Amino acid sequence: MEEPCFFELSKDLKTHCCNTRDLSILLGIKYGLNESELNQLYIASEYHDIGKIKIPNEILNKPTKLSEEEFEIIKQHTKFGYEITLNLFTEEISKAIYYHHENENGSGYYHLSSSEIPIYSKIIHIADVYDALKVKRCYKSEWAEKAILDYFEENNGVLFDKDLTELFFEILKEKRTI
Repeated sequence: MEEPCFFELSKDLKTHCCNTRDLSILLGIKYGLNESELNQLYIASEYHDIGKIKIPNEILNKPTKLSEEEFEIIKQHTKFGYEITLNLFTEEISKAIYYHHENENGSGYYHLSSSEIPIYSKIIHIADVYDALKVKRCYKSEWAEKAILDYFEENNGVLFDKDLTELFFEILKEKRTI
């Protein structure tokens, strides 16, 4: 029996959120989060894309490259997710959702520095990108596992937290996917 997710926009998004949640929890455990922290990470990672309910489907499902204006609209899903969840969960969970597209080098949606990015956001970011690259979408082909690993290696410490990325590689090795 498939474990239900908390919201569903489409089957693809549901699968992505569940995969991101599962990978986030594995990484959170490997990182050493306690039970309370893992519970918060579980919720934040499951809901990380809930703000997409406010993004028009014609933009979400556009089969070609987004225009700059459309990309600015897509980027709002993190702010919408923060606003939707702020009165439902802890502020820490909502902030994790808000900042899950931040990069270590400050090039993310809100240009936070590494030290400003919440740990849950850093974990979700790795799981989110990994799952997104693995899957064929209407606007892109799926990536081969080696290409994904090369991408993470090249961007370790640039887009992704260095220590978390190393732990993520350990998880993948344990699962025998490398």
